[in-house]
Amino acid sequence: HTTTTTHGLHIRLVNIKSGLRVKPDWVTRLDADIVCLTECDLPEYAVWDVSNTLRDAGWDIHFANPTNFSKTSERCFGRRAAIAYRNTLIATPAITTDDPNTHSLQHSGRWAEIAVTVNDGSDTVSIGVYYGISGASSSNAACKANERLISNACLRLAADDSVPYYLFTDANMSPDKSDTITTLTRNDTVVDTFADRCQHDEGPTPTYQQHGVKTEVIPHNTAHTSRIDLLLTNQAANASIHKAKYRGDIALQNALDHIPLDIWLHDTKFDYTYNNTVPT
Repeated sequence: HTTTTTHGLHIRLVNIKSGLRVKPDWVTRLDADIVCLTECDLPEYAVWDVSNTLRDAGWDIHFANPTNFSKTSERCFGRRAAIAYRNTLIATPAITTDDPNTHSLQHSGRWAEIAVTVNDGSDTVSIGVYYGISGASSSNAACKANERLISNACLRLAADDSVPYYLFTDANMSPDKSDTITTLTRNDTVVDTFADRCQHDEGPTPTYQQHGVKTEVIPHNTAHTSRIDLLLTNQAANASIHKAKYRGDIALQNALDHIPLDIWLHDTKFDYTYNNTVPT
């Protein structure tokens, strides 16, 4: 049982398509409180400039650890994922731990996490971002590596169900192709938030369209599309979400090939109790 106030936080997932270096000011104009960024591919030498641009506009940013982001060169080091947030929030980046699962995530350079203080300082919510491995849907080796990292991220998500945890991901594979996500959602350890709220028999619509999103809602069975952008939560986080929305309008306005995901959290206290026993 937990009582939490999330102050109506507005959180967005955006695949920025290697664009963080050239448009950090675009991020600062977004209307969200927290923006989880994937496919940043920000060269290490540009991290300081981007961080300062955001800071001057009233934002802070926490990056995933540096890693190589080129398939053809071992010298292209930089940041692949990040979480930007307004500096009016009290946020703490994930600390380095001896836990091998967390260490694996940090070492991958594809994962970042912050804890945000809510409820006048007496509670926290955790927000993570994971950028999946390219080719996970077609390469067996990439799929195995991706599944291992998704599993590690979900273990962290599910570690304490009394603390709301929101894991935003461009998983680079659809949830029905992921044994990890399928298993964890079926046993209610993890909630696929947009699928959980979907009212259509066909399920949630795709979030990715090769060569750019063409319509605000991508129709099912459209060629070269998939649902790889996800929000995975624990039960406490799922209960705290007031509204969840695909932002195809943002994708169209900014020539993105991924549809951003938005959630708004409740702005009043809520009492949360979850009983995971099977009814008899």
